[in-house]
Amino acid sequence: MIKTIPLKWRELTGSASDFSLESRIFHSISLCLVMLAGFYVPYDIFAGLYVAGGSSLIFSLLFFYQFYHSRYKGIRHNSIFLGLTGLILFSINYFANSGIHGSTDVIWPAFLLLLFAVSPYRHHLTWLIVYLLAFMALHLVAYQYPQLVSYPFDAGKGQLIDRITAFPLPVICIYVVMKYMRRSHDKERKAAEEKAIAIEVRNEQISHQRDLLEKSNAEKTS
Repeated sequence: MIKTIPLKWRELTGSASDFSLESRIFHSISLCLVMLAGFYVPYDIFAGLYVAGGSSLIFSLLFFYQFYHSRYKGIRHNSIFLGLTGLILFSINYFANSGIHGSTDVIWPAFLLLLFAVSPYRHHLTWLIVYLLAFMALHLVAYQYPQLVSYPFDAGKGQLIDRITAFPLPVICIYVVMKYMRRSHDKERKAAEEKAIAIEVRNEQISHQRDLLEKSNAEKTS
């Protein structure tokens, strides 16, 4: 049973021959988010964090929708839609979940890393600037108008539980992105090394054949 899990996971995320690296990263993250939502949504509702629970549910449903169409319909995921959705939901959750004292700040960088991994290179600088400006704007607004920030849990135990439960999401995002990036890099490096070895062997064969030819010509002329 345990041995079949990696095979099932690769089947769900797609093979390298059928999907790009960005799509496979997106598929993996989408599946992780859907599974985590099975924990986060009931917990948030039970803890009275209704906005956070709603955000988690919407987030997971949107990712699953994009995953299904990308994996089984051949329709590439829309990174612009995902980036804007994350921006909106994180902004709402920031004010509804204790602002700077909540866990939203923990998740932002990991989601931005995910966005970089699944979006075209030409969009990276734009997303970086947009998220930096949005991050600073939210904090400045919350600082100038503290009454806009809701505190649904206590500063002690509630804040501890909120931070601990929020930590797995960015860690999983970072793990999946780095795993695929490292695997892709290792595969490219191995292919380059094999190509270099093949070229070296071919050059040695050519050199050997040239030596034999020169030796044969020398014997004919002697």
